[in-house]
Amino acid sequence: MIKLYSFIFGSLLSFSLLSQTTYNSGSGNYTVPCGVTSITVELWGGGGGGAGDNIVNATAGSGGGGGGYTSVVIPVTPGQVIAYSVGAGGAGGSGGNGSAGGNSTFGANSAGGGGGGTQEGGAGGAGGTGTTSNGSNGSLNSGTTGGSGGAAAGGGGTGGAGSATGVNGIAGTAPGGGGGASGNRSGGAQNGGAGGSGRITITPAAATPPNTASAGPNQTLAACATSTTLAANTATPVFGAAAATGTWSCITNCAGVTFGDVNSPTSSVSGLTVGLNTVLRWTISAPGCTSTTSNVTINTTSGPLCPV
Repeated sequence: MIKLYSFIFGSLLSFSLLSQTTYNSGSGNYTVPCGVTSITVELWGGGGGGAGDNIVNATAGSGGGGGGYTSVVIPVTPGQVIAYSVGAGGAGGSGGNGSAGGNSTFGANSAGGGGGGTQEGGAGGAGGTGTTSNGSNGSLNSGTTGGSGGAAAGGGGTGGAGSATGVNGIAGTAPGGGGGASGNRSGGAQNGGAGGSGRITITPAAATPPNTASAGPNQTLAACATSTTLAANTATPVFGAAAATGTWSCITNCAGVTFGDVNSPTSSVSGLTVGLNTVLRWTISAPGCTSTTSNVTINTTSGPLCPV
């Protein structure tokens, strides 16, 4: 009993305590885990790059905008595949304007990247837009000191600090912090700080996996009998398009064997051959889940009155 309890408890933990998935860069596809019908997705857009400077003794530029933030609960189907893309941080300006950060997307949901800062006293990069909240704008310069980058929304990354004369801008932190602008040029061109990369996190709700298949007890039929009724367990749970299903199949001595309803746990089976042991299999499966199987043996017996 202790071992059985430990097995069941461990199985429940493996499905109910699903780990969070985090993407910090790139693009690809996310596959919904077995038994999961709801996920919480958080997206941060990439931060904008800070401005650089290429004019001696001119004023410094402004910082890049912070990335926007979106948080959404999405109903899903186990095994469903959803495309995602993480917005890259904008490049710092190489003696000029910074680049905008990229948008982060997950299916139809998105969080915008921050705008790039502009050189020579121009406007700060605009904060990226998100369904939940927008990122902060990049700051203007303080004369010859560059403006700082805007913070990302939703508790994301902080903006890089603006730099003094002759010093390159400071990068924003991930996810989505805007890059700080450089100070004004003192010799060669000054570069702005890069924006922090965006991010996507996916947290599955508690999973409800299908139950384990059980084909029922072995049977020994009365002499000459060639049919019987099976006694497998019902496939559960049933949740919309991801319903668990059960299916019968024949493994050995299958010539002539037919099922009354191949998907019914209590299906009839007929066409068995007298004197042979027939092995049948009950399989429970659901989208995105590993199928489980169980076998049952039907023993047929001969007698003096059996037809030849």
